[in-house]
Amino acid sequence: MTEKDEILSAAVFNPNKVNLAIGTSHGNVYLASIREDVSKGGRPRFLVGKLDNIQSNNSAVTSLNFSLFDPFGSFLVSFDNGTIKTW
Repeated sequence: MTEKDEILSAAVFNPNKVNLAIGTSHGNVYLASIREDVSKGGRPRFLVGKLDNIQSNNSAVTSLNFSLFDPFGSFLVSFDNGTIKTW
């Protein structure tokens, strides 16, 4: 659950045109996927999940980047306190 003063500070689409990441002013990162829902006539379905234990001392996310590898690759997150994390 986000706090009232938490705002989006960075976002990026994966080169696969299906996945995206959203970073916030509180250092939270959410990964999302846009998929076709066959059971609902092909309408888009938006799935979102929060990455746990990613925060860097409540510093805002300043940059997000996916690698070009699909379906496996790496993910880079930078924060306004100078911290950089990768998965």
